[in-house]
Amino acid sequence: MPADLPTGGSPMASVTIDGIGKRFGGHQAVQPTSFSIPAGAFATLVGPSGSGKTTILKMIAGFEEPTSGRVIVAGADVTRVPPHKRNIGFVFQQYALFPHLTVFDNIAYPLRIRRLPAQETKARVGEALQLVQLSGFGDRFPAQLSGGQQQRVALARAIVFRPPVLLMDEPMSALDKRLRDEMQYELRDLQRKLGITTIAVTHDQTEALVMSDVVVVLNRGAVEQIGPPAQIYRKPQSEFVATFVGESNILRGKAVEHERGFWLEVDGKPRLPLPGMAHGSAGRSVAYVLRPEAVSVGDGGADAVNVEGEVLETSFVGESRRLRIGLGWGTPLIVKVPNRVDLRTPQVGERAGVTWHPGDASVIPS
Repeated sequence: MPADLPTGGSPMASVTIDGIGKRFGGHQAVQPTSFSIPAGAFATLVGPSGSGKTTILKMIAGFEEPTSGRVIVAGADVTRVPPHKRNIGFVFQQYALFPHLTVFDNIAYPLRIRRLPAQETKARVGEALQLVQLSGFGDRFPAQLSGGQQQRVALARAIVFRPPVLLMDEPMSALDKRLRDEMQYELRDLQRKLGITTIAVTHDQTEALVMSDVVVVLNRGAVEQIGPPAQIYRKPQSEFVATFVGESNILRGKAVEHERGFWLEVDGKPRLPLPGMAHGSAGRSVAYVLRPEAVSVGDGGADAVNVEGEVLETSFVGESRRLRIGLGWGTPLIVKVPNRVDLRTPQVGERAGVTWHPGDASVIPS
């Protein structure tokens, strides 16, 4: 094994991909793309299958060589540096634990190939086991562990050499929903405690919103939007982001200007006020995007948007009830209302008023 592998202890590092792209034969898997993840942040790459998220992660790790662009870690260009010299931790989707090695030996493996003294190796493994709440499990084998415990071992192995950057490829996809929900918070707490710059790939949008400081939404090998979770969710910049990250109402029409500002025109009539439209936008085709939970049943008063429609469908979805309300123009509105015994929900066939705050809507050119 190489004698010059890094032994860790480095400060947390920023990660920048600068114009990075990847082509497989005639297929452009990743369009030339640039973005930066601040030091110490937890970032998530999210997108549909084939959007390029895992390919980008592998190019950061060094497992794939980019066709164009650069990978910069802590200000250093590592594009041509082999994976084992990048000092980056990696948690694989299926954990990739050695079945013939104990938990202790699995975690110790990165330290032994770095030729750390036995006493320091033992101390670091003990520290890592404590961090992932597996103290006392060192003598067990992977087959004797649950899926959640195996995930913790994989994480401990990835952080035991104290990398400044940790990469994770759908690390919780093999867990059931209850355990996955628990591990999201555990992993986030551990990342904050260690301060490791972390980039994870997931297909679970809720997981991305819960865990991340930064969400990168990818589509067809290109970045659709990057930003904090609340911004991605509340102010999507494209119809793709609005529909991929959570559920959205999308009403399409034309922007028209009146004395009271811009309105969404559908079927030749101004229907809804358009917030934040700039002069010169008249006549443009736009999409009015509104999250279902931003809509209430009733009258919101003079400062709110108030419309009326017919209840077409109601569905029980646990903590809320989902209503589909036809307005007589545009697509029906989806409304989520609290599912409380003291709150009457309009029934199918009834007329109902619905309301929302204008600032809860986004207007996207289409």
